[in-house]
Amino acid sequence: MSGQSRRDVLYDRGGNYAVIRPRGQLADPLRDLGWRGETVVIVTEREPDDAISAMAAEFAELRADVFVPRVGARVVSADGVLETRDAAGAAANLWDRYESWPLRAAVGVPAWFAQDRGQIRPAPGPSLIGFRDSAGFASMGAADFLEHGHLLESQGEPRLFDLRLRRDGRNLGLADHQGRFLPLSAELRRLLPDLPPDADEVRLMVDDGAEVMAAAAALATALWRPVWVTPGGAEVVRSAGDRLMARDRRSGQGVAWVQVMPEGWQAPVPPWYDTTSGMFEAPPGNAVALRLQRGPDDAACGALMARHEDYSEFAEVARRIQPGYFSSGLRSTLRTVSSVWTASPSSAERAPRDSPGAVRPRGRPGHHARARVHGGIDSRRLGAAR
Repeated sequence: MSGQSRRDVLYDRGGNYAVIRPRGQLADPLRDLGWRGETVVIVTEREPDDAISAMAAEFAELRADVFVPRVGARVVSADGVLETRDAAGAAANLWDRYESWPLRAAVGVPAWFAQDRGQIRPAPGPSLIGFRDSAGFASMGAADFLEHGHLLESQGEPRLFDLRLRRDGRNLGLADHQGRFLPLSAELRRLLPDLPPDADEVRLMVDDGAEVMAAAAALATALWRPVWVTPGGAEVVRSAGDRLMARDRRSGQGVAWVQVMPEGWQAPVPPWYDTTSGMFEAPPGNAVALRLQRGPDDAACGALMARHEDYSEFAEVARRIQPGYFSSGLRSTLRTVSSVWTASPSSAERAPRDSPGAVRPRGRPGHHARARVHGGIDSRRLGAAR
């Protein structure tokens, strides 16, 4: 950048230039030079009374960080890399970084670059990005964020945690700040955030998610939550209504997501969310009825009301209760008796394992399941059946 009478001029490395006038329009001339939101490095010979310090507010309003050499710093090319040197000619960290607050208003975007002995280098370590007030997490390189970062600013869905990981073939991992794949070692796994207590399921924001089904299943087991992936040929986009959507590349239409369960679990039918539109539609309220069947004739003998946090678990319970349990231990007609059942791992351990229709406890560790039971089911017997 050069300061001239009544105007500032930006030059790129190809010799192209754009005039900044009036002030307050820095982004437009940058775009004229092909800028798409990357970190900006301004190379100039600073003077104590130059106009660059006055532009600090404009730098901060860009949706990108800006590096500017300090007054008195000399910028040289060290083997093709920009480097700041002090008055004695020694390499020194003499760049000022202007951090963009609009870029970080809703998303915890990391600093993609850092100073290292006067040179601006990619920041070390994995990229860790929280968004939506801890209701989402992403690991993306700078280029991936430029292209898909807008997905992180979409509207969230109730009780659904959004997760975007780096993909390498059929494997999932983290990304460093340049976007290189980092396998999920035991050390890197510890960098993944704990899911918030109201996150009952996980949505994996990865295109063609069906190709990483095995990795998604391992993730579901590790998190002990159902994980949703996109089908083959589908990409994750932001809809006109500001929601995430799985969209088929060929037709341009929304397509249903695929639910992946933790090891040993079967996907509940129907699932809690209806995703046939490509978006997640939850049932009204926070409880639905699971029908209990007496036998192969599909006759209903009761209903189990489950909240979202217990839905997958209780769907498994309803599936495993044996028909003989109802004929010997329950009235054959529906009645409107209602009771609240609360079970904990300790009470489940005390229940007799040979009870009719006994099912091993399958709740999340430390999780206390709550459900409202209809149809005359004895809550103690149901506790044993669980």
